[in-house]
Amino acid sequence: MKPNYLLDSNKKPILVECEFETEDFFKQHSKKIIDCYNKNISKAEEINVYSVHYPPAVEELKDKFTKAMNDIFYSNSKKSYELECYAYIQTCKKYRSVMHCHALNKNNPKICSTFYSNMPEEGGEFCFLYEGEEVCIKPRVNTLYIFSSFLNHKPMPHKGEETRICINTDFFTSNKSIFKEFDHYW
Repeated sequence: MKPNYLLDSNKKPILVECEFETEDFFKQHSKKIIDCYNKNISKAEEINVYSVHYPPAVEELKDKFTKAMNDIFYSNSKKSYELECYAYIQTCKKYRSVMHCHALNKNNPKICSTFYSNMPEEGGEFCFLYEGEEVCIKPRVNTLYIFSSFLNHKPMPHKGEETRICINTDFFTSNKSIFKEFDHYW
């Protein structure tokens, strides 16, 4: 499937959506992710962060991430992305919905992505700021959402008994990533 692009008023990409098969990953890791989250969330909450580091996602999905990035951006054999993956768990009673961006993180990633499992029927949108307005999309399972680390965004709460698992990935590189389909870079 060809990537879908959400463009700004200048025809520059804000958000990229591409096919990203994750069902097998979540079948194997969902319980481990929730256990890791529950074990580490008290430390994370102390510093006002509601995601916990989850390195197995990098190990298992690095090739898929690389393919997705190389389908969208020009690749250079000397350029490679370093990845960090974090798990965010949300229930209808436990969530954190605060607008933020990753560009201000100490390591300053260039690009970020997110993908979800077990999307609730009501709520659970991915919201971001665009020209001062809040825009919300309903994420789909088996879809990777890629965006600049400067994009302010937040997860929305949901109703129902589902436990939503989200894997957030930060991509680090010393070079800017240039889109294949646009005269633009992140």
